[in-house]
Amino acid sequence: MPPAPWAPTQSPSWRVLADSVCGAAHAREGRAGQDAHGWRAVPDQLLVAAVADGAGCAESGGRGAELACRTAVERTCARLATGETQSSELLRAALGSARAAIADAATECGRPIDEFATTLIVVVASPRAVNVAQIGDGCVVAADRSGGFLGASLPQRGEYANETCFLTSLHAIEEATLETWGGAPQCLAMMSDGLQRLALALPDSRPHRPFFDPLFQFATKADDPGAQEQFAQWLRSPKVSDRTDDDVTLLVASLRCEGEPRV
Repeated sequence: MPPAPWAPTQSPSWRVLADSVCGAAHAREGRAGQDAHGWRAVPDQLLVAAVADGAGCAESGGRGAELACRTAVERTCARLATGETQSSELLRAALGSARAAIADAATECGRPIDEFATTLIVVVASPRAVNVAQIGDGCVVAADRSGGFLGASLPQRGEYANETCFLTSLHAIEEATLETWGGAPQCLAMMSDGLQRLALALPDSRPHRPFFDPLFQFATKADDPGAQEQFAQWLRSPKVSDRTDDDVTLLVASLRCEGEPRV
């Protein structure tokens, strides 16, 4: 999937690499990928980002994912521009706006909202904290400058085993996971469930350090020429595709240190 049209080429404070890749299962069926992502930098060294995974059983899950990411990023940036800072209200509003946009699209098409079912993760990150809202699977991991994990959001499951929560569900907004990790974040990663097998260690789904350590190290080089291309090639390489046939989305960001020269 090409970069979202609302995503800038680079953030003035956050270096960002992101891509969504169609999985082998969808490719074999001649179907497009159903993952989406988007991000935008705003003043005061803030990063707003979103990752979504359209439901494979939903006819328009990919469109739902794209609408959810675009709306969540745009509406969050608009609210931040008005001076709003209350993280829980800001994130819950982002989820609500995304769901409303999907509902409008479903009504316009005369189709049930469940046909646009998608997960959604939204992050607002600053040099002082990482705020996360999550509905469904996928995960977010943030680390500080010493390499210690500040926090990790784990896949949100439904009432039954292997049941995924979706933004389009009736009580999704009320049951969303909201978290704030204080400290001094240096790197963060957001991903859809296609990468969970590589990124999370069983049985307790804790972050798998051999996956994140080199990833965060590479994120600090996101300004280098060709970094995005190398990142995209890695996501399409056998190192990833041999471990999962699902769509994969990965967004990784590194906060530029004060006084650090730009490339």
